[in-house]
Amino acid sequence: GECHSPGGVGGLTLTESADAVVVRFAITRVHDGTMPPWPPSADGLPIANRREIDIEEVRLIERWLERPTLGDPASAPPAPPTSYRFQRPPELQLLMPEPYLSSSRVASDEIRCLVLPALPPPYDKRSAFIEGYDWIVGSPRAMHHIVAAIVPPAGVPTVHDLDARDPGPGFECAAGDFPLIASLNNSSIGPDGGFRYPDPYGVAVPAGGRVMLQVHYLPAFQRAADVSGVKLWLRSSASPIKVAVYTAPSDVPCPTGISNTYGNPCNRQTIADRFRPGFVAENDRLLAACGQSMASRYAAPFTTTIPPHWYFTSACPTKATPGKVFSVHMHAHTRASAVSIKACPPAGPCVKLLDIPKWSWPWESAYTLQEPFPLDETWTVIPSCTWDNGDLAQPNLETGEPGHYEPAPAPRRTPEYLLPISSRLGEMCQAVLEMGA
Repeated sequence: GECHSPGGVGGLTLTESADAVVVRFAITRVHDGTMPPWPPSADGLPIANRREIDIEEVRLIERWLERPTLGDPASAPPAPPTSYRFQRPPELQLLMPEPYLSSSRVASDEIRCLVLPALPPPYDKRSAFIEGYDWIVGSPRAMHHIVAAIVPPAGVPTVHDLDARDPGPGFECAAGDFPLIASLNNSSIGPDGGFRYPDPYGVAVPAGGRVMLQVHYLPAFQRAADVSGVKLWLRSSASPIKVAVYTAPSDVPCPTGISNTYGNPCNRQTIADRFRPGFVAENDRLLAACGQSMASRYAAPFTTTIPPHWYFTSACPTKATPGKVFSVHMHAHTRASAVSIKACPPAGPCVKLLDIPKWSWPWESAYTLQEPFPLDETWTVIPSCTWDNGDLAQPNLETGEPGHYEPAPAPRRTPEYLLPISSRLGEMCQAVLEMGA
């Protein structure tokens, strides 16, 4: 499996040893619903390769705990086949040309683009078609996600220039600057096999193009230089995929209201000038495109004091990009509490492509649908996010680190007006759909 096996992300390895104390602790986490981590609900479309454990498997482990003895590994049954694992080694493996160690111990987040080496012959002369991939994660505890992008030949001089002008390996970059291969965070990466596009789809790397990583580092947790990369499985040809991104306004007021006094942390212009000059006009345009306005923000159910929890929801109906959706992904930050993606036909009920009623930022992931879902231009796609901007959802005042499975320890920061920015100081609400023609 991708969690408690060598190279997995679960930390504890249960395939080489069977410590009864460890297993007993793991079972308690299963019973309290925190393990295995599987945020999607059954209200969304059926998802392939579900990371779940059924009650009969739990009972089998509990019977073993009554007499915890090790069996002969040679007699163990083979692992069940999965649709996303390859039975052959990757054709290419690309690593960052230089190790990267963040120089910051203050910033809560660092988004870094790192151009990988050129593809070797014969792919320097002809296109390579990516059938699937798997991340090589050098510092899993010090990053939230890795995204890979294809840089076309005409864009290679630009990224090299950005790299040369930024001290250290790579350069600072923002999400959405380049066309994506896909988006998966490190907590959803298995020890091998990774992600496999459904036949006959794939991603082309044109001759002379490059693969570039975008890594979301958490500098406070980086103890050693990172060398990450990607394994690539190739095919002779592929039908192209499309990546459609749908965005909902992710500005979130303070629980006590929107201040009209500049300098107040609940004043929209104050926070915009701190993080994103020009944001106010940009956000007003997005609100209008989504059928919203600042009037809806001012009409929120504000409180006179800061409550433990305070919820605010935003959504945005957007004309669908036509295609057969095979992968769905929601992106939000640490104050999100619930997210979903709906697709609505011109008449009739909407369909939930993905529903996550209890959002967990560490376990953000892309999900492959069991069957592709067709959309055409008459449909509407609606990303929706609910955030909690109450006291218990705030990060720790001293470290800036949020809580995930429980509130961050006190003292916590006072709530501020939240803006859509790449770091965890702000929020996001984006649906990413991968699709074929």
